[in-house]
This record gives sequence, structure tokens and C-alpha cells, in this order.
Amino acid sequence: MKFHNHINSAKLMGQMLNEHLANSLWPTIDLITPMPIHSQRLLQRGYNQAELLCKFINYSSHSTLFHGLTRTKYTQPQTELNKIERKQNMKQAFACENTVQGKTVLLVDDVITTGHTANAAAQELLNSGATAVYLVAVAIRKYN
Repeated sequence: MKFHNHINSAKLMGQMLNEHLANSLWPTIDLITPMPIHSQRLLQRGYNQAELLCKFINYSSHSTLFHGLTRTKYTQPQTELNKIERKQNMKQAFACENTVQGKTVLLVDDVITTGHTANAAAQELLNSGATAVYLVAVAIRKYN
């Protein structure tokens, strides 16, 4: 979906995530946010794959789609880096509006490999006042 412009796959994958969430015992989620991509990468790709997934998640009638988490640093693609470089690459890569104060946030991504991107984004949400951040992804890729 991300690299081969298969954006129609987002509907099926988003619906699968939605079904998984509906059958889980997660707490009440206040905000749902896609893993942000840098504006320059958005221009190159034309879409944010995580945002496409979010369109098909209706986890709770109380949840609001939140776009206040942004990617402020244009980073080298994580797929091109080793584990140590991935962690370094994500330092100070995100910013967040303070509108997450006291909120429980669901962070949506397409793939988790080492977790460095998710950890950096979640930490920024927590630093901005979120009480908890939960992560959901379509796939977890084994990293050697």
C-alpha cells in the first residue's frame, strides 16, 4: 500500500483493524491519530497510508480523529537504516499540539518494525499531556 500506490488496500486493512479493535478490551479512546509523515514525503507519495487506515476505524462513538501530531523533521526512510540508526533518526521528529491534555490516544500505523517511530510519536503525545497512548498497526515486520 505504502510503496506501490495500492491505496485501495487501505479500506480492507482499515476494516480489519476496526474489527480487531471492536473485539478487544481496550479502554475508552478519546482521540485517534494517524502516524504522521513529513509534508515533503506527503507531496512525494500523495497520501499518508496511516491516515487512509484511520478513515475506516470507528472504534468508539466518543473518539475523534486528531491531526495535531505532526512530523517536523524530514527523516531518511527507516527501511534504509539499521536498528541503531532508526532510533537516532527519530529524535525530535514529532511535535504535538497541547490539545491532548488528559486524553487517551490511539496511534495508528501501517507497519511496526523496530518500534522506534511509534515510540518517538507516543513519547511526544505523552509529553504533550496525553494520559495514555495505545498503538495499533496492520503488520509487525520481523527485523533482523
